[in-house]
Amino acid sequence: IGRILAATALEYGDVVRMLAARGTRDFYTYARRLYGSPKDKFPDGKTTVRDFGLVLYDILTSIAGESLGPEQPRDITAAQAAETLNGRFATYFEGAAIQVQVDDAMLADAAAGSDYVKIRSGAAFSQRDVDILEVHEGWVHVATSLNGQLQPVARWLAKGPPRTTAVQEGLAALMEVLTFRTYPRRARRLNDRILAVDKAEDGANFVEVFEWYRTEGYDEDECF
Repeated sequence: IGRILAATALEYGDVVRMLAARGTRDFYTYARRLYGSPKDKFPDGKTTVRDFGLVLYDILTSIAGESLGPEQPRDITAAQAAETLNGRFATYFEGAAIQVQVDDAMLADAAAGSDYVKIRSGAAFSQRDVDILEVHEGWVHVATSLNGQLQPVARWLAKGPPRTTAVQEGLAALMEVLTFRTYPRRARRLNDRILAVDKAEDGANFVEVFEWYRTEGYDEDECF
């Protein structure tokens, strides 16, 4: 447990250095060290995350648009989504004080904290989006945070350092599959993010990544 504490403390030191290096190339150096890269290799020592992403890209782009599932109307407002999720979490977490809030300052559609989920003001959701948020943000991110807060001895384990991000996001995506909430178009969106990050790592600027997304059929709001 001492080794875990030491590794965590060193990681948070790098987090501070990364934030201090905003706007410089060192930001990327620390970000890659903390959160990984599409160029990271699987245990075979040869296959990269990018390689796997390109395989999935070929599979998912070969599926006709209608086979990716029908587009559901995004007619649920952020406030309505928050109200629905508050009701579901009150039942799922058996009265734990989990708050779903609408936030004016977010860029992402949603984000989870230790005992809350924030939803971007102005975002619109489909019913399927709300179902995915319930599992992804609530059942995984919030639930593991609550579990960590119950640690009676090493209370610092309640805070997940950056190296837990890959496990958190992988588990959340897996739960989407196991609970039948996900769908092929969602899988493609997640995979395309890996390829977009890879392009940015290779030097693509914001406009170039934006244009790549647009050529892949995303509307301009999603590209942004």
